[in-house]
Amino acid sequence: MSGPDYTHNNQAAATRDDDAGRWVAADESGWDGEQLYRRADRYLSIGSVAIDDETAAPIVRQLRHDARLSEPAELKFAQFKSQNRLDVLAALLGPDGPLAGRTRVYLVDKHYFVASKIIDLLLEEEAHARGINLYEGDVARRAAWTLFTSGPRALGAEGFDRIIATMVGFASARNRDGSVVSVDALFEEFRLAFARARRRDVSRPCCGPASTRRTT
Repeated sequence: MSGPDYTHNNQAAATRDDDAGRWVAADESGWDGEQLYRRADRYLSIGSVAIDDETAAPIVRQLRHDARLSEPAELKFAQFKSQNRLDVLAALLGPDGPLAGRTRVYLVDKHYFVASKIIDLLLEEEAHARGINLYEGDVARRAAWTLFTSGPRALGAEGFDRIIATMVGFASARNRDGSVVSVDALFEEFRLAFARARRRDVSRPCCGPASTRRTT
């Protein structure tokens, strides 16, 4: 936000819970905008903690003391690589720690996210026309998980990656190299992927007997 909206929501003084509600601090790691393929971070994490500044200050001071951290001013998870520091952090977040019940972390595999958008954007309309509600009974999520886990086996790792990359290029408003993936190019990539999958299936060696015969 910028301008008056930012000023209204930005607090110069330390925050403090009151009758108006509880303060929640949130941050993310691994956000690359719309470019969800072939970037440094495969995963996006979003964490939040329901705590105001006045309550958090002594907790942060104690954490720094116990973990022997003096610098930098902003705490980062990468600083907690040693076993001692991990133990300190675990105690802070554990059931008996001062942050118990206050924290939430949401972790996203970006490639799985793209697979789910393939289901949402390319299958949902067709399913709806056939009277199928993909969002009833967890159907959409299970379909996305099947695509994500079985896609690399059916298409090969490289073929599945091409599907993910093409979908990202199609859905992104602006690609890093300025390229634009058209609707025709997207569906052509899917057509080729399915053709490769059929060839892989046909060429797969038979692992069972050619025929069975009951014997007595």
